[in-house]
Amino acid sequence: MVKKLLLFIIGMMVLAGTGLAMANPEGKLSNLIKNYVHEKYPEYAIEDIRVSFKEGEKGVNSLKTFDDNAQLTIIPNYLDSKPLGNVMFSLAVSGGDRSDKFLVRAKVEVMKNVVVSSSLIKKGTRIEATKLKLESRDVALLPQNYFTDQAVVIGQKASIGIPKNSTLFDWMVSAPVIERGKAVTILVYGSGLVVKSQGQALEDGDQNAEIKVKRNDSLKTINAKVISPTEVEVKL
Repeated sequence: MVKKLLLFIIGMMVLAGTGLAMANPEGKLSNLIKNYVHEKYPEYAIEDIRVSFKEGEKGVNSLKTFDDNAQLTIIPNYLDSKPLGNVMFSLAVSGGDRSDKFLVRAKVEVMKNVVVSSSLIKKGTRIEATKLKLESRDVALLPQNYFTDQAVVIGQKASIGIPKNSTLFDWMVSAPVIERGKAVTILVYGSGLVVKSQGQALEDGDQNAEIKVKRNDSLKTINAKVISPTEVEVKL
């Protein structure tokens, strides 16, 4: 214990005597990594990138033996591994007549507000605003088909059961083929004839689903089958 204390004191004296000891090495290294990640992934804003180090990280402590004028450079990884998640960075540092290379472990996150389920959403049900919320989450290692706007999701149908607090992805939802209020062509089949008329959908409808529609020249409501995004059919 005494030996370690003496070594620590001697080290501090050496640093003080040589004018070394980089101020805020964590901050300098964090900014370096943020810019490195942003250059590789311009779609990630620098302010959304978060970098953290474990307490006592050897690579960070090594920077303390360099002064504030030291040049820090990340050595590119040619194995094409993404600098996201838990990452090992190769770092080159040079200052004065000294230079060194060492490894630094860091956790790199990209925080964004994404659409999350605020409660269970059952398969096949229409998604309501009360079932959604925006929450800041790490999207660094997520596929890019998540949502950042609740309005895009509201009214769509859940393709699967979506548990509470789940990040929503586009494969989890589907839009109706025909939306309520949309103009449609009504095809009436009977006696070898097809009569076309223009009308309006009174409900959302998926492919082959039966929905209520009305003709523009009538107030009468009729049931029709969805056959395309613009057409429904009625068989007499």
